[in-house]
Amino acid sequence: MEKLKLKLTKTKNFEDFLSWCKVKNLRKPTVNSYILAWDMFNRIYDGEIEDIDQSDVNAFVLETHKRVKPTTVNQYLRHLRAIFNYFELPVKVKLLRYDYEPKVPYTKSELAKLLVKPDLKTESFLTYRNWVIVNLLLATGARANTIVNIKVEDVDLDDYFITFTTLKNRRTKRLPIPAVLVDILREYINYRNGKPDDYLFCNSYGAKSTVNDLYHTMCDFSQSRGVEKTGLHRFRHTFAKEFMLNGGGHPEPATYANTLYNRANKAVYQSVRCRYTEHD
Repeated sequence: MEKLKLKLTKTKNFEDFLSWCKVKNLRKPTVNSYILAWDMFNRIYDGEIEDIDQSDVNAFVLETHKRVKPTTVNQYLRHLRAIFNYFELPVKVKLLRYDYEPKVPYTKSELAKLLVKPDLKTESFLTYRNWVIVNLLLATGARANTIVNIKVEDVDLDDYFITFTTLKNRRTKRLPIPAVLVDILREYINYRNGKPDDYLFCNSYGAKSTVNDLYHTMCDFSQSRGVEKTGLHRFRHTFAKEFMLNGGGHPEPATYANTLYNRANKAVYQSVRCRYTEHD
């Protein structure tokens, strides 16, 4: 992201807000979201921070809604609301109402295509890596930011566990993984030939992948398999669906993530593998 030209005022500036974010020890992705929202707002607003009023906020909503989906507008508004509150501006930020479109999980035929193992002699490293990621996503329901931060040493091939060190709640979680996934990870780690402190799912140059890079390469992977649906978070929805189909019920929101992570991953993944892959 390009460094923003922050608009200074006599007494206040956006750097004050970023300093406050550091004091609060906010996660880098959160701070980057604030910066992006502020950048988008300043593409429409050309005044000083202390002069922002309700008409400026309304103009931002109207103009931005012409170019992006309501969900994206609301993401900007949530972050702008925090910025406006910090500067104690006399504005009200109301989120857009819209018809919710549920994320459709992958179908049986789509999963069958995605789970076909690539030929290591003819396919690229990224294709192989992405196939392994698909298996891990279906086994754990992990988020993209969690995936890119896994290191080789986080995979316990002897006791069948994997440790997630980067979760949305900033905690660490050690999860059991099924034997079939352990075999896939063991083969991949030997093929990758990295050091224990290297990132497990590196890019083609051996460096850490970003969420954005992962998103684009996984989209390419899906489309190369004839699957038009894309999106890493869709695997999380698919995992939740399979969990419920396996008798897990519908967990309460407060315990949803913990239920998925702690109870469901083995049964769900084994069910998916059995139903959507050909037996040797």
